[in-house]
Amino acid sequence: MTAVCRSFAQMAIDLGQPAMLMSLKPLRAGLEKLQDTPETLTPVHAEFLRVCLKVKVYHIAAQLLDQAIYDISISTGGNSSNSPAQVTPQSFLSFFYYGALVRIGTREYAKAIQLLLVALTCPASCLSAIQADAYKKYVLLCLKVHGEVKPLPVYTSHILQRYSKSASYVLEIAESFKTADATALQRIIEEKQPAIEADQNMGLVKQALASMQRHKILTLTKTYLTLSLSEIASEAGMPTDTNEVEAILFDMISEGEIKARIDQQTGNVSFEDADENLDMDMMQKLQGKLAKIIDISQRISWFEQEVVTSESYVRKTSLLDMSAADRQVGGAMSYDVMDM
Repeated sequence: MTAVCRSFAQMAIDLGQPAMLMSLKPLRAGLEKLQDTPETLTPVHAEFLRVCLKVKVYHIAAQLLDQAIYDISISTGGNSSNSPAQVTPQSFLSFFYYGALVRIGTREYAKAIQLLLVALTCPASCLSAIQADAYKKYVLLCLKVHGEVKPLPVYTSHILQRYSKSASYVLEIAESFKTADATALQRIIEEKQPAIEADQNMGLVKQALASMQRHKILTLTKTYLTLSLSEIASEAGMPTDTNEVEAILFDMISEGEIKARIDQQTGNVSFEDADENLDMDMMQKLQGKLAKIIDISQRISWFEQEVVTSESYVRKTSLLDMSAADRQVGGAMSYDVMDM
């Protein structure tokens, strides 16, 4: 059934937008047919997201991504039509990579970073093309969201750790980002334009460039209490046009990125500390996060209990215990002989 869904998705893509839109409902039905539970990942997940990306219906794909995944389909053997499909490393990586692209399309950049991290931290003995492309997007998203490249987790494979240190245009962009030199960054973009466009990352690169000034302004709020619009423009490496600076400040204030007041008469900007009082919305978000943490903790305990009580685990641990006991007995006998 997986092969049928994959061929069906490709056929819809080849036929164009109307066919792709019509294929989404059958693909979703096939996906659900292969699932043991709604929390199970199947190979058809990646095909469904691929079609959604092609036709740019990000909101439909986002509904699938909102469902948490805690299990994957594995082949049970045999020829039964009810046997779940096998999730391959490629389909696993593709799901999280496509999911990140969907989140970028819906402008949920923090969620996109989390999905990319799942793909990047997948165990690997060789570098996957999906992981290589995912790392480039990870760097650009980190620059946009955090203003710096966050290091990969320590459990990332050494293959990918080594790749992350190799020369590439994303590392050059990250180095220029540190100095907030818009001119140097623009020069790198122009020089590396063919490679950037080949990776289809020009949109993210431009967004990272646009966010550089915002991150610089955000840094200024931690150092100064009051600055003029012209001083902010100078510090952030922006044109001397105060109208552009003012527009960016208004946007950052409306988005809740900073708290500030602009005096229209003097042209001074007064930065304020963030309100430490938790409102009802924040309390609800915290409660939601805590509920998710508790749920995940309970699931981990259940998975652990399932593993330690499984027949294969008990058999392996018994063999290990027997081997350890034999070594202890052998060591004791050797010691007694020597003592005599």
